[in-house]
Amino acid sequence: MAARRRSLSLTVLPPDVAVKIVGHLATASVRPMDQLRALRVICRFMRLVCSNPEVGRRISIERLSDDDDPINYLTLLHRLAQVCNPEACFIIGMHDVFRGPLITPLPILNENLEHGAAGGHKVAAYVAAILLYLANGGTGVDDTAKQYMGQAMAMEESVLVAPAGVVSTMLMFRDCFICRRVAANVIWRGRWRWPLKRVAPAPIRAAPPCAVEYCGADPQWGRSYTLFCSEDCWIHGQMKLFLELVLE
Repeated sequence: MAARRRSLSLTVLPPDVAVKIVGHLATASVRPMDQLRALRVICRFMRLVCSNPEVGRRISIERLSDDDDPINYLTLLHRLAQVCNPEACFIIGMHDVFRGPLITPLPILNENLEHGAAGGHKVAAYVAAILLYLANGGTGVDDTAKQYMGQAMAMEESVLVAPAGVVSTMLMFRDCFICRRVAANVIWRGRWRWPLKRVAPAPIRAAPPCAVEYCGADPQWGRSYTLFCSEDCWIHGQMKLFLELVLE
């Protein structure tokens, strides 16, 4: 009787409120799929709420494990990518692009990576920027790549004194190292779990003209902080660093 009263009380919630509540649970729960399965059996209303695409977009992929059943895990990722879960879109997009044996970047971005970036996934935006820049599709494509990179990075300008005493404005980007590592881990894990081949890039585009001789040098406080003289040099440097990491 108590379970029935609980079921009836849930149906009086406005659907949008119920979706928000369950979506928050899907984000915060340590075992989101178990929680959603438990909610589905309560009543038809909760089954509909749990099936709402917004709930699927909120599921925390980081809390799912592929250790016990990698096949069902991959199937779940594809289903969540279909409702534009940003992390699922990112992982599936990475598996699509870096399946090998050759990375052939195109001016048209992989759909899943595009959806992941649109959903606010910073690493998806970073990889999207690298692939579009690598495609060398012209000014319009390069501008789109820079927009994605700007979405991914926390950027700040610093005025530094060059060795000869000339003041140069340098761009310093703090999140690049983390984004490269996250992307590389997804690729490496995919190669371990599923039959992805070792990949090689298409010919790398030439470096843009550089304004200062120390552009791209690592400052004394660590390799995760690399300085470039311009946005063009920076994104070209990011492309090289990313490819060196994922192809090693």
